[in-house]
Amino acid sequence: MASIDAFLARRPEYQEIGKRAIASTLLSRESWMRLTRDPGDDDWYYYLFNRIASATRWEDLDLSWLKVVTFNYDRSLEHYLISALRHSYGKPLDEVLERLSALEIIHIYGTLGPTLPGMDDYSDYGAELTPEIVSRAAGSIRVIPEGRTEDMTLRRAREAIANADALCFLGFGYDPANLEHLAAHETCRKVIGYGTEKRRRHVAYTCLKMTVEETKRVYFTVNNQFVSMSSKEYPEDFHPMDCTSTLRSTQILLPPWQQSPGQGN
Repeated sequence: MASIDAFLARRPEYQEIGKRAIASTLLSRESWMRLTRDPGDDDWYYYLFNRIASATRWEDLDLSWLKVVTFNYDRSLEHYLISALRHSYGKPLDEVLERLSALEIIHIYGTLGPTLPGMDDYSDYGAELTPEIVSRAAGSIRVIPEGRTEDMTLRRAREAIANADALCFLGFGYDPANLEHLAAHETCRKVIGYGTEKRRRHVAYTCLKMTVEETKRVYFTVNNQFVSMSSKEYPEDFHPMDCTSTLRSTQILLPPWQQSPGQGN
């Protein structure tokens, strides 16, 4: 089976113990040291931060243009950005949290409890595990039954994706159930809209360790367009490389008017 989420959706009798196992395993891996890897590794957090926080002055820092939709439960991105903003701009936690609130991060399957300091029942990142912390985190994990499409979180995610000027899929496995949750055939297409509202977007997919044939099926699912199965080339916009390399080679984090010729629209 492709994911633990799919397993728990199909086997509800294991949901409670499954959620606790997920929470205990992932909480035990929360560590500030893990967030400060060598930038030479595939540390796309480091690359992302240096692109979105390029403003010299704190007053000019705008994070509202970026939205993140994730199927992961962990809180590592939020806490990496908190630490990076505090150290880069020398601002207190309350100001950093206020500025970071402009960047919407949507966790499709929930999180390991409240993600940011100051939230009700928040547990410190990397705190020593207790039964109470694990139980609270497990209670924040969501299982979405297969075929279910009406859900507030799913609607928010779909709206964010459909309205985006550019899309980048990082480390995504393209599980059919997850693509269905996103209504990918409607929201993730390169060309979106109809008539005078039609627009062509800059899209990038990581597909490291995927075969050409697998990526062609994903391309068809998302864009409803066939790709020649005889071709040995990856479909347009698919990149068989890690996350950082994909961000660097596509320059997708730059506004369209700053992209090099041939990229974007």
